[in-house]
Amino acid sequence: MIYVCLLCFLILVLCCTSKIPSTINRSVENTGSLCRFGLDWTTFFKVILPFIIVVHHIDHNYEHIFPNGISRIGIVLLGNFGILGAIVVGIFFFISGYGLMSSFLKKGDAYFEGFFKKRFVKLLVPFILVSTIEQMVRTQVIPDYSVTESFLKFLSSGFFFVQWFVCVLLFFYIFFYLCFKYVKDRKKATFLLLLCVALLSLFYAYMYTEHWWKSNLCFVIGVFYCMYEPYITRKLNGKWKLIISFLAILVAVLTIVPRFLPQLDTIKIVILILPVLLVMTTYFFTAPNGRVVEFFSKISYETFLVHSIVLTLFSYVVSFSSTILTFFAIFVGTYVFAWIANLICGKVNNLLK
Repeated sequence: MIYVCLLCFLILVLCCTSKIPSTINRSVENTGSLCRFGLDWTTFFKVILPFIIVVHHIDHNYEHIFPNGISRIGIVLLGNFGILGAIVVGIFFFISGYGLMSSFLKKGDAYFEGFFKKRFVKLLVPFILVSTIEQMVRTQVIPDYSVTESFLKFLSSGFFFVQWFVCVLLFFYIFFYLCFKYVKDRKKATFLLLLCVALLSLFYAYMYTEHWWKSNLCFVIGVFYCMYEPYITRKLNGKWKLIISFLAILVAVLTIVPRFLPQLDTIKIVILILPVLLVMTTYFFTAPNGRVVEFFSKISYETFLVHSIVLTLFSYVVSFSSTILTFFAIFVGTYVFAWIANLICGKVNNLLK
């Protein structure tokens, strides 16, 4: 019900902004002293988001990973990160939508030349490689594991670890391409994109578990925010602290509400608000950078994919008595495997060019 209300609200916002000029040439827009959400911050978030997702999935598998119990520090870590899975995915979808729209506004229709080849190769090559290895590992270490049964379970219930995330993103790319390539009015294209994502989400809500759909609208919000970012920054000039404070308080309240009123799943609203809050906050800071940030951002997608293999190994094969050592080993293993996968996929991508 909350999701339907949010969808209606977004449609209302699109209708209300029909007379507002969207960004045509971002290079000539003036937003005063505020910096737009750019590549530096995107790079930094690509480092942070996979880390949180890994901890989130450790939380979901802690009974297997820590069969002898978990220390106090482990409980503190999992207690603070375990609920952030959907929020992190929402932020990533927002950044994806923002990035696609930003590139399109800069390059115009030329952006769609070779669009599917560039996007799908980068998305599918690591996906196929890691998924194949993961199934081989699971077959070896999980008793009575069947690849066929696992795939059928994926088709029926939508659960196939992190692979669901790739499937959703593929549809977003297709929708974005069709809407903005063939509908020349960008506002109408955005409205059509919203309807496509909403219908896909409703299908997922009917067929699969909620993690397939509750973060999806963030992609459209990212597209929409990118279109109107210069207008928003001009109108809110001088009021940023007030707006950011209000959004931060709203997020805090909506996060706490379900603890007292479980029937009100307001976390779905937080998922949509938080990416905008983070983007607005970045206007006042310089993103951390350097070789370390660049390295981990380069392997971020592979980190999303390979950590499921590492968690499988720690659930059924590898075991340490120390909670801290286990956490450390999981992350070292994840980043090493992600780096190796990135190197292999880079060579494959070069061959496919």
